[in-house]
Amino acid sequence: MSQPPTPYARQYNFAGWSVSHPTTPHQGNKLDQEYNALLATVNATISRLGEIQKDDGTLRLTQAQVEALIAESEVLIDAMADAAIQAAAGGSHTHLISAITGLQAALDAKASEAALISGLAGKAATAHSHAIADVTNLQTTLNGKAASAHTHVIADVTGLQTALDGKSATGHTHAQSDVTGLVADLAGKASATNVGIAKAWVSFDGTTTPPTIKSSHNVTSVSRTNTGVYVINFTAAFADANYCWTASARGTGASYYIAYQSTAGNGQTASALTLVTSSASAPVNCSLVNVAVFR
Repeated sequence: MSQPPTPYARQYNFAGWSVSHPTTPHQGNKLDQEYNALLATVNATISRLGEIQKDDGTLRLTQAQVEALIAESEVLIDAMADAAIQAAAGGSHTHLISAITGLQAALDAKASEAALISGLAGKAATAHSHAIADVTNLQTTLNGKAASAHTHVIADVTGLQTALDGKSATGHTHAQSDVTGLVADLAGKASATNVGIAKAWVSFDGTTTPPTIKSSHNVTSVSRTNTGVYVINFTAAFADANYCWTASARGTGASYYIAYQSTAGNGQTASALTLVTSSASAPVNCSLVNVAVFR
């Protein structure tokens, strides 16, 4: 008699697949492998049964062989039943809470819907306000504060009155003697209304380029625009061009020299005076020119 058929061995853990992929169907190739393994075991069992059953239905086996076959069949049937159960669990199914270890305890530790609603009912809305009376001691604290717009009397500010006493009023005057050095400085100045004092004067060498100022008052610069033609620029312009001026000139020769204005573009403005120095009838650059202006 041949050896008993190889016991069925489960090919794949369908329960594990269901846990890992609860919403994904089982793999068809895995199911085919499982059923092919079952089919091979069943066919081998049928083949072996043919060896122990006669055509008339009686057994070909001895009593010992029958007992061994029964034991092997029980093992095979148990294995096939286990595989069938595992495959069935992988489909659509449910479990009682009590069938899942620790599930009831985990659920008991969670808040119920009613408890959650009750808890929220005791909370304020995200956007909310409070009356002053709702905040402990707020009114008392505010009573000790000044309004955002308020004033103070001088006595409320420590040291303010003393500091103000040492200050002058916004509108005040000073005597000349109150300003250090003012009396002495004014003594060296001419009166603005004194028409007998020159308001501008200059002494310059007209032979250099530009002319060299030796000394001056209220004169910024002297320029030469042509031979013997000089422009004297005032530092502070006059109110108008109606001023009086006088000048003298000295050259390097024995001839006499004069300073004058001609009609050829020479003239005077509030800010500048133009004059010509000449020897006889020809303009000439003079080594010393003195000019004084009165207004």
